[in-house]
This record gives sequence, structure tokens and C-alpha cells, in this order.
Amino acid sequence: MKKIFSVFCVVLPFFLFGQTVTISEKISVRDGCSYELLGKMKGQFLLFLRCGEETEVHAYDEKMKTKWTKTLELDRKKVKLLEIISDKDQFDIIYAYKQKGAYRVKIQRYNPGANLIDSLTIKSYKSRFYPPKLKLIYSENREKILLYHNTDSKDEFECLVFDLKQRKVLWEHRIAPRNMTFFKDYYTILLDNRANVYFPLLKNNKKSKKKEHHFEIVKYDWQSNSIYQQRIPMEEKLTYDVSFSIDNLNKNLIAAGLYTQKSKLKANGYFFMKIPIQDLGQFITQFEPFKGEFMATLLKKKKKKVKGLSDTRIQEVIHRRDGGILMVGELNKRYERRGGLNSGYLRSDIRDYIVDHHYDDIFVISIHPDGQTHWKNILHKRQFSQDDDGVFSSYFLLKTPTNLRFLFNDSIKYESTVSEYIINALGEMDRNSVLSTDNQKLQLRFKESLQTGADELLVPSEHHNQLKLVRIKY
Repeated sequence: MKKIFSVFCVVLPFFLFGQTVTISEKISVRDGCSYELLGKMKGQFLLFLRCGEETEVHAYDEKMKTKWTKTLELDRKKVKLLEIISDKDQFDIIYAYKQKGAYRVKIQRYNPGANLIDSLTIKSYKSRFYPPKLKLIYSENREKILLYHNTDSKDEFECLVFDLKQRKVLWEHRIAPRNMTFFKDYYTILLDNRANVYFPLLKNNKKSKKKEHHFEIVKYDWQSNSIYQQRIPMEEKLTYDVSFSIDNLNKNLIAAGLYTQKSKLKANGYFFMKIPIQDLGQFITQFEPFKGEFMATLLKKKKKKVKGLSDTRIQEVIHRRDGGILMVGELNKRYERRGGLNSGYLRSDIRDYIVDHHYDDIFVISIHPDGQTHWKNILHKRQFSQDDDGVFSSYFLLKTPTNLRFLFNDSIKYESTVSEYIINALGEMDRNSVLSTDNQKLQLRFKESLQTGADELLVPSEHHNQLKLVRIKY
């Protein structure tokens, strides 16, 4: 959920560089609110808004004029929102609350008019001193959710999968991956479209145990009630960063990341893992070192001075239909330094410290299903901001039938310009200006944008306690 306050809209459409940009205006804001962009349903854009104990849905038409606002009832005033899942012509709100000593998880489904069409309790946890720290993820097809938490032993997970389409619990099970130490090995949890769960464990990822470093892939097959584990060696390399995902179309578990040979402060190359979910033992791995010219171009330094990439993160992995991937990385640095009102050694005011955020160049690497590199490209940008958590930085990826569009703010300031990189399937690239925010009183938060069609997206804009919703259509 994103932090905002309250919204009132009027229309201000304008045309720039071949795009139609429509802006909602007239804003009122106050503390204690959060929001979620629900998407486009039945020709209208829906915004979920929760302020304190009040929950509302706002609807806007194609011109971003307010059509209606409805208040939703969530059983209890004090609830913890776990997830909001929107899909086609409906959306689900999943939340938890205390009732008579129990901790209940409930789901409510609404139609595009924000009318309640279904409501039921997913799980009621028995009374305990502290409620479970529940986490929730959902499958790629948005038909199943996994609700899980650590048990008292920490190295065991209590899991429940609920089918959103059938409106029932598919299975519940306690899973304790063999030889797992939670605080050392646990990395993430994944859920495929068939309701199976995966635990990729990161083992011995330190210099002194480089020869033993490997991933342990744990799969729980709920239909056979079986746990499978597979060791995947890293070939004496350390993991710098990695992203796991499920390729449901080709039935593979995918790992894409950066590796290092010596120091974990710098990445020396990238790797690709493809693990068939029906036979974990048939995995393939491929390691590729970064070439000096590529790193020098990315860091804008001389080739001989570049020994690796630091402050680099894998932001997302895009699955190709043939089983390959596009791996997207970004240079991302965060610095804390002294400054502000006080100069003494004691931190008497939070403004004693200034936090600098740098979000710079993006690199995109296309990898074939066999792990061989297809192409790679660099998207130059430079973004700098202070004390804003980097909310206006980075990019949004708009996926169209023919290409990928990376949209971002050219600079992080009030009233600037927005640019995009367009990349096709062969890695051919072009950079365009999308719009100018001069005189529009906009500061766009692209990381929180939502694609609402094949050629359009919705972007929130916040500045000085003001919010606007911006629709960009190509």
C-alpha cells in the first residue's frame, strides 16, 4: 500500500510527443492514508483509498473525471490489510483482525462498481499472545494465494493456499525444509499456478566457504504431499544478487542474478539457472563474466580501472515465450552523511543526517533458453534526490505487443521532463521524450505506476502534500 491522503479530480488533457496525457486535478491531502491503483475495469479507473478507519473506492472515467465514490465495510474498524488483488472485472481485499481472542483472515470480493459480491473467512488462528506475522503472495495468474508465517521454531513454515477462483482452501501444511537455518539460508518463497510452493535457499554464501556455496531448491507438491530438494552448485562463485521467478508457461523455476569471484562488494558477471519444476534434477546453469568494455560504458570510466560493478541490483526478470528471459539491472546507491541543523556528535535531530539516493543507468540482458546471451544493452540515465526514499526515481516498464518501454523522470525535481527507452526483441533501442511537466505541477512516482492496457498506464504524482493521477496513452 502506498502512502497518500485524499483525492478530488478534474480534467486537464494535453498532447505531447505523440502521447495523450490526462491529469486529474484539485487535490486535498491529509496524513494517515494509503492507496492502491486497482486498474481499469468496465472502462473506468479504480483507486482504493484507506484513511484511518475509512475505506473507499474512487472511480474515474476515460478523461479522469470522478464518476463515483463508495465506502466499503470491512467487518471491523481496526483491520490489517494483507493484500488487494485486482483481476479483469473484479478485485479482492484480504485483511486480518482480532475477534474474541482469535485472529481471523477474511477475503471480500467486489465487482467494478465496488459492490460486494462475496465474503468469507479464509482462516481463523487460535488465540495466542501475539498474532502470527502473516505474509501473502499470489500466483502469476492471480488465481491462488499463499498465506504463510514462521512457527515458533522459526525454521518451519505454516502454509495455506487459497483458490480465488473456486473460493476455497486447497491445502494447509507445515513445511520444514531439510537443513534450513532461517536467518542464514532463507531467501524467498514462490507459488506456481498449480499451487505448488518453492523455497530457494542460499547456502554458504561467504568467501571462506566459496567452494561449498550452492542453492538448495525445495519444492512442496501438495497433490502428492511430497517435498523434493535439489542442490545446485555455484561453481566456486559467490552470489552478489539474485532474483527467482516461476515461468509457468514453460514450467520452469528461473534464477537470474549477479555473481562475484572474490569480494561481495562488486559483481564480476551474471548467471542464469533454469530448473524444470517437474524434474528439479534436470537444471542448467550458465555463468557469463562482464566484459571490461561493458562495465566501463555502464560506469562511464576507463576500461582498465573497472574491476567489477558495485551498487547494482536486479530489478526484474521478464520471461520470454521461448523459455529465455530478459534480466533488468539498475545502478542504485544510497549514502548517509552528516548535515542539516546540528553539527554535534550526538544525534539530537533526525536532520543531522542527509540521505542521498542515486538511481542511475539500467542494463538489459537477453538470455536464450539454453543460457547463452542473446544481446545486452545499456540505458543511460542519472537520477539524484535527498531524503525522499527514492520514490520519484527508477523507472516503470510498460510491456506492449511489439516492444518494451522504460519510462522515467529525467531529473528528480518539481517540474521536469519524462523520457523513455524503447527496446524491441532484437535489442534495438531508441530514446524519446514523452512529456514535459513544466507548468503542470507534477512529480511522478513511476515505481508505483500501473499498466492499464496494451498501450496505457496510470501514474501517481505527489508534491507538497498534493496528489494527482496521470494517465498516459500512446
